[in-house]
Amino acid sequence: MALADPVGPDEEIEVIVREFLTFCEENDWGVGFHQTLPDFLPIYQRLGFRKFKIGEDAIVDLSQFNLNGRDKKVLRHTINEMEASHIQFIHYRPPIPDDILLLVKEVSDDWLKIPGRRERQFTLGIFEPDYIRSSSLYMVTDVDKGILAFANQIPSFHPGEATIDLMRRRSDAPSGVMDFLFIKLFFHLKEEGYVRFNLG
Repeated sequence: MALADPVGPDEEIEVIVREFLTFCEENDWGVGFHQTLPDFLPIYQRLGFRKFKIGEDAIVDLSQFNLNGRDKKVLRHTINEMEASHIQFIHYRPPIPDDILLLVKEVSDDWLKIPGRRERQFTLGIFEPDYIRSSSLYMVTDVDKGILAFANQIPSFHPGEATIDLMRRRSDAPSGVMDFLFIKLFFHLKEEGYVRFNLG
């Protein structure tokens, strides 16, 4: 299973895919491509592949994002409730200090104990200290500065777009903590000039 499209000049993609298919056939491997761009679908179809839609990226238009209106009442309530409890949103730029990295690792380990949670590894990152240390971290902390939840930002490669990889919380974090994290993150990124957020 190949993750995404080959990398190279557009005019060479078909040749690269053909060479990859030959390599796979010589090793008696079946082959599929996961998370490909629509740009190259005609190439894959010419080479005998069938497309199978699994999902679409969920995109938040940050330029239009706000908490106004009746339909956002629950989100406003969550923000107000968390802030009244002295819960805060904090951003750390890389390199992440060792003491913060250890605290974030505790959150990640706790998250992995929640039934159904595991390191997926193929299309998502895993908690690897050097990887986390080198990315921007967004955290929610309580009054004692304990970390309740976090997400790490990764490059999107689309101008004006932001995205994250890991998003984890403590098993005993208050209800709504992830909503709080994302709402604060959206406003923060909007202030930094991003125009859209890709939730994957």
